[in-house]
Amino acid sequence: MTTWQYFEISKGAAMSYIVMMLMIAIVPILVFVAMVAIMAATGCGGPRDQTCKPLPCATPCGSVGYKTDGNGCRVSCECNGAATSCPALHCLDSCGLGTAQDATTGCPTCTCCYPADCQPGGCNSTGNDGCPTCVAC
Repeated sequence: MTTWQYFEISKGAAMSYIVMMLMIAIVPILVFVAMVAIMAATGCGGPRDQTCKPLPCATPCGSVGYKTDGNGCRVSCECNGAATSCPALHCLDSCGLGTAQDATTGCPTCTCCYPADCQPGGCNSTGNDGCPTCVAC
């Protein structure tokens, strides 16, 4: 610290250069630590979500239901037994997103499905009637 005397700069200027060099080393370390803390707080790399993920299925299973795992989540679109036989359907209008399904039998109805406009915090899913819906993420 005594070498500053040999240069034509003040002791304050020499100290400011030393502090600047320390900051160049300390700031990147602090940024890295902050990023690690933020990633841990937001769940990146944290415990996995144990909720059921939506699994849209084209064929209805009706009252027999779909095959599920130990948590009650659908593991496939296979029916849990004999599938329900549905009567032929003759609708007057055609639906762009398809038709809804009867919640009891799982058979198609003439009710049209409409797009689900999910607000922030909502995720697209398929409802019990087979139409697009929003669920909490």
